[in-house]
Order: sequence, then structure tokens, then C-alpha cells
Amino acid sequence: MNKMSMTYALVVSLCLVNLACGEEKLNAKKDASQPEAKKADKPAAPVANPTDAPARAILDRLEKAGDAFTTLRTDIRYEVVNRMTGEKEQRTGWAAYQKETKDQPAKFRVNFQTLRLEEGPETRNQVDYVFDGRFVTKDQYNTKTRTQWQVAAEGEKIEPLKIGKGPFPVPFGQKTNDVLALLQARTRNPDPSDPPDTDYLKLTPLPGKEKDVNFNRLEMWISRKTDLPVKLIARDENENIKTVTFTNTKTDAKIDPKLFNVPKPAGFELIVQRLEQ
Repeated sequence: MNKMSMTYALVVSLCLVNLACGEEKLNAKKDASQPEAKKADKPAAPVANPTDAPARAILDRLEKAGDAFTTLRTDIRYEVVNRMTGEKEQRTGWAAYQKETKDQPAKFRVNFQTLRLEEGPETRNQVDYVFDGRFVTKDQYNTKTRTQWQVAAEGEKIEPLKIGKGPFPVPFGQKTNDVLALLQARTRNPDPSDPPDTDYLKLTPLPGKEKDVNFNRLEMWISRKTDLPVKLIARDENENIKTVTFTNTKTDAKIDPKLFNVPKPAGFELIVQRLEQ
């Protein structure tokens, strides 16, 4: 099993699907009626990937960064704009990540603290996501609701960030070859509008792989100092534009394990969706 990738991957896996961390996929039940013969079908021939050497080099840097740090903590700003309606939503918060070890699975937490709609005032609106190795937990403080999705059986290790494998498929911060099996990458010369000291990368699905990712185009700006993303812009099939920026990032930060063990807040309704038996 490959090591887990950086917290940026988990942040985007949560943010780029309408702050629902792929809930549609988490809610989907396994198809027990699928015949075994279908599962044993030969995989389709790989699609030729036109990714050039400079873009691949950036992906290789991201892969190495994913192996370099055991923990990471960062502040995040999330914005989604619906191009059809013009509606805009902005959230701010923080994220923490702890890499998988031989004794425990990878864990992460994404905590949004504020919300701003359109050009209105910024208000407190806490939404908290935690992955503890078995469950994804979402606490919505405005509705006093805790929802838990079981994504692994007891004792089972999963790769929740690996593209095409876990419930949070994302196209970066992991193995270059896994990314290029689904996506083509492009880079360009620096632009004055780019964040300082970054390299640009654009990822788009390969022909026939559009349904394997949750975006039509993903643009990334990668720090030349840390080889980690500092900004992301994703466009999806619903004409939404989602932007995530990362600031005050600390690698190998000391993180209290209790940060990933959040008791149910008093008065919250609990909704649990377990794996199909």
C-alpha cells in the first residue's frame, strides 16, 4: 500500500465537491448484484497521454513532497462561484493532516469557521470534517447535526486519497503514474498574475476518463520552495468555479492526536451510514 499523500489532497477532496467531501459517493451503496464475470473483465487499453516532460517534472515534485512530511497544518480559504446564477460562497478555516504509520491509518481534519454569501457580511458558520481511518464525520453547527459515513471496515486499511481507489479521488499530491492514468498535465511560462515563486499546472481528464474525476479542469500553482500547492481552481460540469488557497502552512507540525478524535457536541443529532453488510 502506498503512503498517504499530503493534506492538500484531502482539503481539495472535501472542498471541490460542494463542501460535501464526495458525499454522493459516500452515500452510494455497493452493487452486490454485479456478476463476477463483469468484475473479471480485462481492463481497457491505456489511453496515450500527451503530458510533456516539464509538466511531469512538477508532478514528480508533488509526489516527493507527499513522502517528505509526516504532519501538516494549514489555513484555507474556499470560494465557489456558480457561473449560471452568479451566486458566490466563501469559507475560511484550517486543515490538519497526519500521515499513515504502521500502527495507525492516515487521519485528517478540515474545519471551516466562517461563511460569506455574495457581498454580504462574514458570519460564523462552523462545519467540521474529520477522517479517523474508518469514518468520515461531518459536524454542521448551524443545524446541530453530526453525519458519519463508514468508509472502511474494522481493521481494514484504505487509501482515501489515492486517485481511483478511495472515497476522495483527487488528481494530485500522489503517485505521478496514478495521475497520468486518468489525466493529462500541462504547464506554461510564469504569468504576472501567478502567486509569487510558483509553477503552474493544468490537469484535464483523458478521453474516456471524464467520469473518474469530479472536475473538467483543475489549475494548480505549486510553490518552488515546498513543492506543495498554494492555490487551486477547479471547474466542474455544473459550471461551478471553486478556488482554494493555502496560507500559514507548517510541515511536520506537532499535532495533538486528540485533534482527530472529536466528541459529538452536546445536543447534536447523530446520523450514521455504515458499510453495506
